[in-house]
Amino acid sequence: MSPSHRLCDDPPAFAPDPAPAAAPDVDTAGPHAASRWERTPPRGPVLRWRPALLAVTVLLVAATAWWAVAWLTTPAPPAAIPAAAAGAGIPQTDAPSTAPSAAGTDARTSEAGPSGEASGPAGSGPLRVHVVGEVARPGVVSLAPGSRVADAVGAAGGPTRHARAERINLAAPLDDGQQVLVPSARTPQDALDRVAGAAQAQPTPTTGRAGGGGEPGGAESGDTVDLNTADATELQTLPGVGPATAEKIIAHRETVGPFTGLQDLDAVPGIGPATLDRLRDHVSW
Repeated sequence: MSPSHRLCDDPPAFAPDPAPAAAPDVDTAGPHAASRWERTPPRGPVLRWRPALLAVTVLLVAATAWWAVAWLTTPAPPAAIPAAAAGAGIPQTDAPSTAPSAAGTDARTSEAGPSGEASGPAGSGPLRVHVVGEVARPGVVSLAPGSRVADAVGAAGGPTRHARAERINLAAPLDDGQQVLVPSARTPQDALDRVAGAAQAQPTPTTGRAGGGGEPGGAESGDTVDLNTADATELQTLPGVGPATAEKIIAHRETVGPFTGLQDLDAVPGIGPATLDRLRDHVSW
């Protein structure tokens, strides 16, 4: 056999098969198990929100605790008194003072003279008197009703060492709004007369009854000052009459004659319409 035929008759030589590739590991847990080469996505930070929630909770608890402590430590405001209850006591407070006032008014009315005018003042409040001249504290003082000139001088601090209190009538009654001049040795008499005549024309409290309209004998002798028989001391108890005016009344009585009516006082120097009106219910003749 020829060599060529020998080559053709021999079976072909084959190279050995390569080693089979390694098969991937397969999860045999189930029919649809994932391949080993499949990548599982990483898990996110699922619990990242928990610190923020914890912080908010702590703040809420702290705020609630602060509000509770503040509410418990704050004192409660005082209870408001109703307006009706507050005003309920006013009539009870005024009632005791109103009743005596009404009673006093009736008493003064019953003691009034034929003209029907009461002899006492309309009000019962304190007297406001202006004290000037030689006193320690000149000014307006408040006095009780029925006070005298001496009370006003004392309320103004008393007379100074330059005062001449003997020149005025310290026992004279006072009226509301009256001015009291405490003179010195240099104070002119005309100034004293002007102060006495310029006092307000307001009746002064008296225990006597009103006069009889200027007719002779119109008032009882024990209730008023008789212009024809009174001396200087008695005349100075009249409102607006000081030592100088009292002497002028006596001089007029001795030179002109006895007084026959209130109009005769108008001729006395230093007595004007205001003083006449004040003397109307306090003099007789």
